[in-house]
Amino acid sequence: MRFVTAQELSKSLKLTEATIYKLASDGELPGFKIGDSWRFDMDEIIKLIRGAKKKTKNSQKNRRTERTKEHSGVGQSHGAGGKGSGGDGQGDPAEGGQCREASFNLRDGECSG
Repeated sequence: MRFVTAQELSKSLKLTEATIYKLASDGELPGFKIGDSWRFDMDEIIKLIRGAKKKTKNSQKNRRTERTKEHSGVGQSHGAGGKGSGGDGQGDPAEGGQCREASFNLRDGECSG
């Protein structure tokens, strides 16, 4: 086990400290408080990232299959979407959309709003 501070984790993940604190407070990042200070187990963070990456890879694979079906005319649907869900233009980063870092769900590897 290797414990790091929010500042160290923010540098590793290339996120702001404020985002680290928000994700930890919301339960999106596994961590614990000692007094007023957050600590994070890097082994748990790495497991979380690997799980998110696997889910993203599976999600991308499924999207490629769906796109192949769409291009071949199988199961074609014409919705008013845009990139990602809800037609908001933000979408999943894996699809070329953008996701504000505070709305990226590490546990699921998806944008959340």
